[in-house]
Amino acid sequence: MTKQKFKRVILYARQHRANQGVNETLHRLVDYLKDQNIETFIDCDTAESFDINLPVLSRQDMGKKQDLIIVVGGDGSLLSAARMAIKVDAPVVGINRGRLGFLTDISPHEMDSQLNDVLAGHYTEELRFLLHTRIHDDKTTYYEGDALNDVVLSGGSETHLVEFDVYIDKQFVSHYRADGLVLATPTGSTAYALSAGGPIMHPQLNAMVMVPMFSHSLNARPLVIDGQVNIDLRISTKNESDLQISCDGHESHIVKPGQHVSIEKNTQHLRLLHPCDYHYYDTLRIKLGWGFKPLG
Repeated sequence: MTKQKFKRVILYARQHRANQGVNETLHRLVDYLKDQNIETFIDCDTAESFDINLPVLSRQDMGKKQDLIIVVGGDGSLLSAARMAIKVDAPVVGINRGRLGFLTDISPHEMDSQLNDVLAGHYTEELRFLLHTRIHDDKTTYYEGDALNDVVLSGGSETHLVEFDVYIDKQFVSHYRADGLVLATPTGSTAYALSAGGPIMHPQLNAMVMVPMFSHSLNARPLVIDGQVNIDLRISTKNESDLQISCDGHESHIVKPGQHVSIEKNTQHLRLLHPCDYHYYDTLRIKLGWGFKPLG
């Protein structure tokens, strides 16, 4: 069934010195969209990094005319674009110029044919939820942010163990003495949480996974919890130095001993588009190097 078609396209990319393919693909994409007579703009941050002859569309003007955001790059670029996209309720599709590409799944070699389908309204749309994070004490909120993949508590540049208590819906869960904690969405279960020993979760699950990092206790294990809960990390005053919270690895903020980190599901979703031939298990098999041929 044909879904919503798009009247405008907004291009988003981040500059990577090690990957010149982003610039080449961006220029190819501009030429392609011009041939399709699609009104095309560039994001303000992208305009600062690339010499692209396109008008810049401000963030406050996005999402008003059946807009589609096309990200060129890796999953990190799409994570950056996601924060912008949820605020304007615009869908996002990714052209992969990164390494793994769990989120940016259009191949540059198949860009024209697959974008033809997407622009014509033939695509699969997924709603991916984000985590909303707040650093606070009883009187003051010091930081609020969102994460599509994960929220990570760590000692920052320090290498010693950190101490904190975890509460879920105000119920005490456990005291941890570890290198830190990864709290991931299903989208982020194939990122940092996976390398820390967490499970892979299907992206449509309404759940989160909590993965202690190198815990001092051998019985500290990953825990999958309902996506609707409120999580409270209470930072022990026994910590001798400040800790650090990062959202999707992009932003790092200081957490002082005695402060709290509250994490819950964001009420907004990322609208992530895929070509119609996209299959999640194909992506896992290819990206993680699983066996290719079924038996029999």
